[in-house]
Amino acid sequence: MAKPQTNQTHEVIEKYGEVVRLRALGLSFQQIADRVGYHGRQGASEAYRQAIKLWGRDSVDELQALENERLDHLWRVVMGQLETAQRQQADSGTIIQIINSALLVSKRRSALFGIDAPRQVEISGTVETTVDTDIAELLKQRIGLIEAGLPIVLEGEIEDDE
Repeated sequence: MAKPQTNQTHEVIEKYGEVVRLRALGLSFQQIADRVGYHGRQGASEAYRQAIKLWGRDSVDELQALENERLDHLWRVVMGQLETAQRQQADSGTIIQIINSALLVSKRRSALFGIDAPRQVEISGTVETTVDTDIAELLKQRIGLIEAGLPIVLEGEIEDDE
C-alpha cells in the first residue's frame, strides 16, 4: 500500500483536481496517468484515493451529484425517444428496446443511491456432510498461502511495480 501524500503543494492539489475531473469523465487510471504525468496507472489511482481522502465526503457528494445529472440527461433522452416512438407508432421491438434502456438508467440510479433493498438468502435443510461453499474454499486457499508464508493478493488490488 502506498504511503499517504504529505507534500500537498499547490501543484499537487491541482493534479489531484485534474485526476478527479478526468475520472468523473470516465477515463481509466492509465489514461489519466498518461494525461496528468504519472508513471503509470497505479500513481493515478493513488492520487485519486488521496484526493478523495483530502476532500472528504464533499467530493463524493459532488461526484454523486454529477453522476445523477448524467442519469437525468440520459433519462430525458430515453423518455424523448419513447415518446417519439409511440407517436410514430414504432414497432413493438423498438419500443421494448427503449423501455429496456430506461430500466438500465433506473437500475443505475438505484445502485448510485442504494435504493434497492439488500437481498438476503437463507439456506436450510438437513446435511449429513460438510457443506463446501465458494467462501469456504477461498478461506482454505488463503490459509494455505499464509501457512506457506506466501503473500495474499486480493482480486482488484494493485500491486506495487516499484
